Amino acid sequence: MSKFKKRITKSMSKPLNDCLVIGQGFGFLKDILEMYNTVFIYGNNEPVPKAKNLILRTSIDVAYNIPNITTIFIDQTHIKYFDQLIPILTSAAPDLYIEGNEVVPKTETTALYKHGYRAVTQLGWCHHWSRIA
Repeated sequence: MSKFKKRITKSMSKPLNDCLVIGQGFGFLKDILEMYNTVFIYGNNEPVPKAKNLILRTSIDVAYNIPNITTIFIDQTHIKYFDQLIPILTSAAPDLYIEGNEVVPKTETTALYKHGYRAVTQLGWCHHWSRIA
């Protein structure tokens, strides 16, 4: 098991079900595909490996009605999509992994704080946000 898989599975508060990747998945897309039942990808301009559990999306709205999303991976360049994630955050309450070890400033994450999310851990290449009840 790779270091990436170990750290993600240890830090998750929910079982690994389905996930949404916004961007390239920090370069760990193959590991993500092995870990989850279904992987939805949005905002990726790079070629992606073929996999049975991979679904490419052209619009983030499609993921709003999927209740089994337990994880969202967001690349540093796609932080602008926080506001569009609100329907997913309120219904499924997934854990968020944002690229970069430094926590994103509160000015850009007000939507996350407003819906009960807090930065929980720093994993080296990303930091983990979870909903605090």
